Amino acid sequence: MTKLDDTRAALHAALVLAMADCGWPGRAEPTVPDQARPPVGWVDVPTMHQAPTERARAVALTFPVFVAFDGSQRAQVALLDAMLAHGWQRLSAAGTQYQTIVQSAGPEDVDVGGTVVRALMFRVQTTVQTQTLCPQTLAQTTTEESN
Repeated sequence: MTKLDDTRAALHAALVLAMADCGWPGRAEPTVPDQARPPVGWVDVPTMHQAPTERARAVALTFPVFVAFDGSQRAQVALLDAMLAHGWQRLSAAGTQYQTIVQSAGPEDVDVGGTVVRALMFRVQTTVQTQTLCPQTLAQTTTEESN
């Protein structure tokens, strides 16, 4: 397990709750689904980057979390509004051991198996490493792997 795995699991758990809040239980995936049938949400591949503060140098992950919708324009707007509120609240409170911040959320067009639909993309940042006097690892290695 890595810090990326831990963070993805926590964000997926928060997305499961947000989807259920909006009346779509069982519609959240931990990664991009092979067959996406809206409404559906997933946690995509993060960007790893420097996130310095005044006190320390830090490494952060920013995960894109998507929720895709279909239906009429009016219905999509209502669904986007509901998910924006519930998703922001749930993802902001994601139970990671690291600081989690929803940087932004907004509409995006996404391809779900050949069909382009409207979606929300939440950009969720979590700090996974700070530079201290003792180096930290992002992944645990076993004795066999290090030989």
